[in-house]
Amino acid sequence: MRSLSLSAVLVLSACLDGRYVCASSSACVADGVAGTCEPSGFCSFADPSCPAPGRRYGALADAAHRDDCVGADGCVLGLASGGFHSCAVTRGGAAWCWGWNELGQLGNASFANAAVPVAAVDDRGAPFGDVLELDAGYDFTCARRADRTVWCWGNGRRLGAGELANQPSPRQVQADGAALDRVVELAAGAAHACAIRDDRSVWCWGANDAGQLGDAAISERLTASPVRWSDATLFDGATAITAGASFTCTARAAQVWCWGTNMFAQLGQPGGLVSSAAPVVALPTAASALTAGGAHACAIALDGAAWCWGRAGDGQIGRPDLPGIGVAPVTVLSAPDGPPLAQVASIAAGEAHSCASTTDGRVRCWGRGEDGQLGQGALESSATPVDVLRASDRAPLTGAISVSAGIDDYQAHGGRHSCARLRDEIWCWGTGDFGVLGDGQAQGRSLAAPVDLSAACR
Repeated sequence: MRSLSLSAVLVLSACLDGRYVCASSSACVADGVAGTCEPSGFCSFADPSCPAPGRRYGALADAAHRDDCVGADGCVLGLASGGFHSCAVTRGGAAWCWGWNELGQLGNASFANAAVPVAAVDDRGAPFGDVLELDAGYDFTCARRADRTVWCWGNGRRLGAGELANQPSPRQVQADGAALDRVVELAAGAAHACAIRDDRSVWCWGANDAGQLGDAAISERLTASPVRWSDATLFDGATAITAGASFTCTARAAQVWCWGTNMFAQLGQPGGLVSSAAPVVALPTAASALTAGGAHACAIALDGAAWCWGRAGDGQIGRPDLPGIGVAPVTVLSAPDGPPLAQVASIAAGEAHSCASTTDGRVRCWGRGEDGQLGQGALESSATPVDVLRASDRAPLTGAISVSAGIDDYQAHGGRHSCARLRDEIWCWGTGDFGVLGDGQAQGRSLAAPVDLSAACR
């Protein structure tokens, strides 16, 4: 028995990004067989062919775990990119970051930049562990731990801890005078962050100049507050979330809902609406994954096609036939006059570019490319996807599980690098400022090169 398919007994609200995220072992039942909810957040089932503890992940775990024996995880379990820094979750739940660190966004108790990964530590200098998920904003980083709390470090105004001072070590996000808990998914934007709790409500904190916190206000929040509908009732039913530059999007009830700025149709609505502090429908299609960038957003539909909307001036929505200030949701094309890009496994939106990995493990990027962020070996932009190539042999990068792209405001200088997560490797390309590519140097690359994980994966 290699794997079991989870049956219809699964609770719908636990389905995130096309995965099944469990809260307890009682939620792991497939075809009448009871399973185990692992610390990774995914269900496993007994399999005597696996070494101790003799369990195998189910078919609805994420791509890094699916069908693998428990305990056989690769080194790299998660990846996120910020303005000029990136971070990874490694085996055992450690957080490692590299790049710009002026505000403490690397979390290693210092403010020194690092051209290779350094470990995040707590106030006592001990490794910060038990991390299941992380995401990076322009100058801060947030992590969700196994106990379903959220911790952030870097720019003090973005940490949700009720403090203003910059913090080079993790601080726990607060809400209503207590720790924000029961969190099942996390997203960091350029200057704000949000989380989905297990009741499917959404809580956000940080900058709020365009209503990106969704709380009917435009004042920043130093602690988390709930997103509300236009009638002030609690927004609920969220199954996936992403945060961009001054806007936020969630998947809910076979639609994608967004709030915040709409200057470039980031809310999926060209013309008229300047911004909205309450959720509005951006994409009337169910989505398994979402991503938001400088002034555009993208989603993966249930059929594996990629959709993008928002600013199109640099080709970041993947449609050469639709350049413009703001574009309603459209499918990304695989080539000029070609069919839609298909079999998309993960997607990431940067400052003015996008990248996707496909089910065959390849990575393709489109949009602005003047800093090499498309990874094609040239400092050129492309309105349709191009293959990311390896610097070692200029062959297409393969084996990718997921992709990430930096975040910054539209036409700002940050957010112009991209990375791909493999089982035991991370490859990055684009601007190299502050050592953001993690290869020990501070120079840009238009071809993908591996991050130095010698310390993180030893």
